[in-house]
Amino acid sequence: MSRLNMRQREVAWGFLFLSPWIIGFILFGLVPLGTSFYYSLLDFSLLKPDETQFVGFANYQRMMADPIVWRSMTLTATYVLIWTPLAVLFPLGIATLLHGRYLFGKGTFRFLFYLPTLVPDIAVAYIFGGFFFGRGWFYRLVMEPLGISLTDDPQLIQAIFNTMLVSASLWGVGNIILILLAAQQGVPKSLYEAAEIDGAGFMCKFKSITLPMISPVIFYSVVISLIGAFQFFAAPYLAAGGGVDPDNPAMFFTIYISRNLSLLQDVGYAATLSWLLTLFVGTVAGIVFWTSRRLVFYADA
Repeated sequence: MSRLNMRQREVAWGFLFLSPWIIGFILFGLVPLGTSFYYSLLDFSLLKPDETQFVGFANYQRMMADPIVWRSMTLTATYVLIWTPLAVLFPLGIATLLHGRYLFGKGTFRFLFYLPTLVPDIAVAYIFGGFFFGRGWFYRLVMEPLGISLTDDPQLIQAIFNTMLVSASLWGVGNIILILLAAQQGVPKSLYEAAEIDGAGFMCKFKSITLPMISPVIFYSVVISLIGAFQFFAAPYLAAGGGVDPDNPAMFFTIYISRNLSLLQDVGYAATLSWLLTLFVGTVAGIVFWTSRRLVFYADA
């Protein structure tokens, strides 16, 4: 009986310490989700709040027939497929270089790679937008000598947009670099020493020791990069001119949601689009977690 009471007290204390998180999750997680789903069932415009009507799943039917939805979702998915591998492989390569045994000035390089993450996203978007568009340096150094104009080919415009957005995103991967660097520093040196005794080279040690040992951190980097790519907003918002033109080549799905919410004041449809993005991200994240069981190594598993 005393053990049961002790167990109950431990559970009670556990819930007590978890209560701030539980309350926060309910207030700032479940309640907004439920509210947004309710709004998605309404014809609700901030411009005409008195004319709000319950329309059921009419907004979802409208979404399925909206060509901009699928064009913007395709653009977002393309960016995710390009950005997510780069967001892991590029920081992993930089972290491996910074972890090198004979690198001089490691602390300085770590600081320099982390420094760009302190610059606000909108400032980075303005910098790269000025470089790639108008009569910026990209036009002066590349396009003008080749006699190419931005109005020549819509596919060229889309390619330049994608290059600008990926470049602006790579500017702020300092956090992931430091995380992967810390993971590599946590690998036991005894494993490398044993491999060296057996005659293993750098690539063999990196493939057989480093990658398996830091695979949980790589998996974490993939997940946060994947979710962040679906939520990419600042740079495409600037490139899309605030979403005023629905045919803009930078009309990401997040921009289209913002356009319906802030510009058109169509809350019901914006909530419907948000649920599509949520379900899509949840499905992709679920697939990643399912595949990680065979790719991620846990030492204590």
